[in-house]
Amino acid sequence: MRIAILDAGTFYFDNDEPWAPLAEFGELVIHQHTKHDDADLILEHCKGCEVVLTNKVPLTAETLARLPELKAVWLSMQYDKAGKGVANVRPQLIKG
Repeated sequence: MRIAILDAGTFYFDNDEPWAPLAEFGELVIHQHTKHDDADLILEHCKGCEVVLTNKVPLTAETLARLPELKAVWLSMQYDKAGKGVANVRPQLIKG
């Protein structure tokens, strides 16, 4: 299984190797930053992955449609300027 983290640099952990446990499940590809407004780069970083983790990188319906191997997306909650929690993809768009 191929697992990609799109924006590892936006997650904060107490230890130096927070992603190490995920490597037990397959090939782990860590991107410190993926430009959230570059659809081609987002697609490139997700290609061939079965699992994608994102904190701030949006995954649109168009992007998800072009990722036939994708089985799961892990989303971190984001907040808008009013402090309201928002997800960057609707659950029904996640392939299962």
